[in-house]
Amino acid sequence: MDDVRAAVALGRFDILAFTETWFDTGTRPCEISIPSYTLLRRDRGDGRGGGVCLFIHDSLPVVSQSMDQSELATVRTSQGLLLVVVYYRPPGVTSYLNQLESALHNLDLANYKKVIILGDFNIDLLQSSKAACVDLVGVMSAFGLSQVVASITRMYANTSTLLDHVYVSEPSMVNSCKVHPPLQGSDHNSVLVNFSFEIPRSPPVTTRKVWLHKRADFEAINDDLSTALPVVDELTISDIDGAWNEFQRLFLSTLKRHIPQRSMSGKKKQVPWLTALVLRCISKRNAARKLAKRKDTPSLRQRFRCLRNKAVEAVRAAKRAFFKLLSSKISTTKDFWRIYHSSTSVQQQIPSILSRGVTTAVGVALARPEAP
Repeated sequence: MDDVRAAVALGRFDILAFTETWFDTGTRPCEISIPSYTLLRRDRGDGRGGGVCLFIHDSLPVVSQSMDQSELATVRTSQGLLLVVVYYRPPGVTSYLNQLESALHNLDLANYKKVIILGDFNIDLLQSSKAACVDLVGVMSAFGLSQVVASITRMYANTSTLLDHVYVSEPSMVNSCKVHPPLQGSDHNSVLVNFSFEIPRSPPVTTRKVWLHKRADFEAINDDLSTALPVVDELTISDIDGAWNEFQRLFLSTLKRHIPQRSMSGKKKQVPWLTALVLRCISKRNAARKLAKRKDTPSLRQRFRCLRNKAVEAVRAAKRAFFKLLSSKISTTKDFWRIYHSSTSVQQQIPSILSRGVTTAVGVALARPEAP
């Protein structure tokens, strides 16, 4: 999976499809996860090998489902714009076609504007006159699907075959279809397909937890820390990191018990010096970065650098102007605190919490080397 994660880090992929995953019940999700992607897997129920999976980027508004009657998994958008199916046919299986045809009927492909079916069919399309090839292409054609991969996808010993297929409902929606060298541990080439259509994406919902200090019970915090910190002081900890981790665990658990928290969604409050002009500069910079990343030409890279520098300078200039205006309004300490409280959400002073105990705990972490 390290090779896959590295490839994802270098380029943005909306959907990743894999066959012959060899995942089983012992394969933990944390071992195969990719940040910002949702995993849909269909493992082989009996025996080893086989299996298929899909990684779907979190920005895609999808509803996923898996089909139990074969090594097949699907993902579809919530608005019925796109259906993606990944399929694996084990070598030597001859009775697969009726099962595949039944699965496609059940999916009701006519309900989707775009359909993509891909995977390892273990049927060499370079031998187009063979019965297995003719039958498969005939079934896909009956569903209005066309195959777009034209290059060799597997080379083994002295053989070159096209076993990995990509069928689409509209060939015109394919910008490019390229075959790349295999990923680590695979004997099949990777197939990268770039499509020309776009899907409305769900805006990411960010949540964060905030402390409600106004409702905190500081007396209870003091009492709990008075009990907990002597316990830390009595621990025989020779490791500085271990001492710090123990103190941090006790301190934070105490705060969580006595200071309520609330989950908030949405963006943090925008800093006051980001004016409409500055936001426009930032927006132009972001658009130029996307274009330069997509087309990667010297002129576009230079344009992005210029807009990036302008955006940085605009932010700095706006920040200087804001604080200059702010300082002109402050003539007394009363003015300072009035402006401070109006720009922050913390309206009360948080009392000091066992300064002796905190100092003692840190001292334990720093002053207890292991006895020789």
